[in-house]
Amino acid sequence: MPKGSSRKGVRRWTAEEDETLADCWPSMPAKDIAKLIDRSIPAIWGRVKSLGLFSGERMGDDRIWTMADDKALSRMIAARVPMGTIAARLGRTQKAIWGRRAKLGLPCYTRRLTVEQEAIIREAILSGQSIGDAAKLAECSKTGAIKACRRAGIKSQFFSGQGFGHRFGLKHQRRYGL
Repeated sequence: MPKGSSRKGVRRWTAEEDETLADCWPSMPAKDIAKLIDRSIPAIWGRVKSLGLFSGERMGDDRIWTMADDKALSRMIAARVPMGTIAARLGRTQKAIWGRRAKLGLPCYTRRLTVEQEAIIREAILSGQSIGDAAKLAECSKTGAIKACRRAGIKSQFFSGQGFGHRFGLKHQRRYGL
């Protein structure tokens, strides 16, 4: 076996590579570190774990979830802040927020809209705005806005109250004279 190799075709990590990895790890994406020290991305991940540098989890955007992020997430979830708002405040995707919430074992609250939010949605829909626009004005999800419309018995050109398939069906019928 060649000197410096534990298996055929596998290079041992040098002290210089370990030092570079330790210096770059938290702030630099794994793919960039891999190019810098001429290693594969799985090799970078394995070495990070074996050196004990792994202090959080990297998500799809290659960012680490810090303890401060976790605390902020659990505070906002306890306050029943909508997931979209949490994602915007933490600078992450809703999918990342949902995944981290599940991993931390945090509860999944479905927040009922306030009276003020329902009034905003009602006024927006009755003035002819779309569900999406009404949801943005009320700072809630589209689903929340649709549920508010159903509770209030409101129907509009954008929301029939019977689901999106029904809306397409009516549009199709009008277009083709059925």
